[in-house]
Parts: sequence; structure tokens; C-alpha cells
Amino acid sequence: MRIRDNVWLRRFANLPEVLKRDGISWTLRKGVWKILHRSTRLHSNPTVTGGIYIAVTTYCDLKCSGCTRTINLKKNRWENRYISVSAFRQVVEGFPTTEVALLCGIGEPVLHPSLPELIRIVKQSKKFNSIMLTTNLMARDDEYYLQLFRAGLSRMLVSVDALTPALVEKVRAGTDTEKLKDRLRFLASRLNRITSPCFGGIGIRITVGSENYSSVESILRELNQLGEFGVSINYFDDFGGDGPQKGLSINEMKELGHRINSIKPSLHNLTVLISPIPKAERCRALERGAVHATVEGYATPCPAVWDKEYYNTNLISTPLSEYLRSSEFEVKRQQLKREYPSFCNGCKYAHV
Repeated sequence: MRIRDNVWLRRFANLPEVLKRDGISWTLRKGVWKILHRSTRLHSNPTVTGGIYIAVTTYCDLKCSGCTRTINLKKNRWENRYISVSAFRQVVEGFPTTEVALLCGIGEPVLHPSLPELIRIVKQSKKFNSIMLTTNLMARDDEYYLQLFRAGLSRMLVSVDALTPALVEKVRAGTDTEKLKDRLRFLASRLNRITSPCFGGIGIRITVGSENYSSVESILRELNQLGEFGVSINYFDDFGGDGPQKGLSINEMKELGHRINSIKPSLHNLTVLISPIPKAERCRALERGAVHATVEGYATPCPAVWDKEYYNTNLISTPLSEYLRSSEFEVKRQQLKREYPSFCNGCKYAHV
């Protein structure tokens, strides 16, 4: 089946919830979600297999351990800025049609003063089946987040790496845990009752590293009490920071999967998907097949890139669809296959 727009998705998105209401097991519900999820990818542009990430700001209200922004702020090598509405519009106009646009980068998207307008621009372009963003839910009030969905947002992924004040200070400094839990409870009740928690509304993204590795089960159990969510488990990318949070080994990832699978039957309100374990420790940014657009409009394969000397294509003046067919892109792609550029120094994957 070829999906040409998201009508089919909207029609069947609530199927996992209907099955749950009728007493169908969580195993079968998860299987249905996976089938639907894979089906929605059939319309993806083959050149941009991992979606298109658009950074709308480099400002952030948190100081997460290991984040590229946190690392470079300490070295006075970070500039806080927003993408302008006009530049954003030009970048989007040059995009090819693909499955998803993700309004995220190294920054907190909701701090952009015109974010609802940016979402409307993406929606009106009709180039994407879905529009997503990641957020920490700290910067705005409840009504603001609902406003983003009215503007055209499909799904909001909330980063929840800790739910206790002590652990938050180690991995996501600046998070008010009680405020986060209250907001998750509110938004789940308002959004997930009309859209599937698997396909729309609000979802949870847990990034697991050394500091919260032993706390994942307690985080999941507490989320299960707050509402119905689709939860994705991801692995912390170690970019060489001096914070306490570090990346996991392959064996730790495998053990984590076993632990989570053992408690899934008790998590009646959650649908949990675990990221595939990489076959070896290697750069995941280059594996994703995604394109990242910086706030200045430059194309880059990795959101952690801050070295402007590496940027050579501006998507404000050169449409992405044109750049992906250019000899310049092919030269850059082959170069990345042979060697990592200088900005990768310090990343744990740089010399693997």
C-alpha cells in the first residue's frame, strides 16, 4: 500500500487505542502500531530517508549534561540566535517532499518568538506528512503548547530523561520536575484523547546514558501513572563533554532492552519502542540519512556541528532538492565516508 498523504494515517491512528479499549493485549497493540508506523514511511523521499531537521533557535533554558550547546557555552564558542521567518520560509520552499519535518536542533524550539507561524509555513507547504518538534515543556504555559497543534503541529516529543530533582541536576539541569509532571498530565488528557498517543499528540523521548541507566524502569512506571503515551527509548550520544552523563556500551544497551521488555506488560498506558542497537559503535548522525538545516540556513549531516568552516551550502539561496542532486553534495558525501571532519574531534565516534 502506498500512502500519498496522512488521510490513511488519521483514519487508522486510533486503532491501537480501540484494541486496548476492547481488552486486546499490549503485545498485539504494539504490533499494530509497528505495522502502521512502517507503512507511513513508504512515501518518504528516497534521498532524505531520515527526515529533515530544521533548527529554529540555538537558545535553550536548560543546561543538559553532554549537550553540544552546554559544552561550547563553557568554552565561549556558542552563539544564541533565531532563524528569521523569511529565511525559514525560503529554506522550506526548497525542500523535497518527504515524510517528516522535525523542528529541532541544538536548542529549545518553543523559545522562538514566531514558532506557531513557522509551523503554519511548513503545514502550508504540503511537503510533509507530519510536523514534529522536541521540547522540554518548561518555557511556556499550557495554552501555548495547545496553540502549536492548532497551528498544524502533528506530534510533540517531550524529553524526559529524569523525574527526580537529584537526577535532573545531573542530566537535564534546570528542569522543574513537578511542573513537568503536571504539564504532561494536562497535555495527555487534552491531546491524546483525540489523537493516538502513538501517532499524534504528545509523546515521550527518553535518552539513556550512564547517569539515568539504572532509573529507566522507575521513569517508565511514573509516566504510566501520568497518562497514555508512546515512548521512545534512545541512547545518549557522547559528544565529548565533561559532564557526568556518558554513552552506553553495546552490552549495556542489550541489558537495558531486556530490562524494559520485562516490565512492559505492567505499563498499560505506555507503548514503548526501543531504538535498535547499533552493530558497532559508529557515528549515528551519518547513519540516519537525515539532513539538518542550521539557524543560519546551512546544510549539515549532524546537529552537533558548530564549526562554520565546514558549512558550504546555504539552503536559503540553494534549494535542498537542488543541492542533493549536485556534484558538490556527492563530493562532500564521499569525503565523509573517508574521514571525519575536524568538528568531530572530541566525539566518541570520531575515530571508530
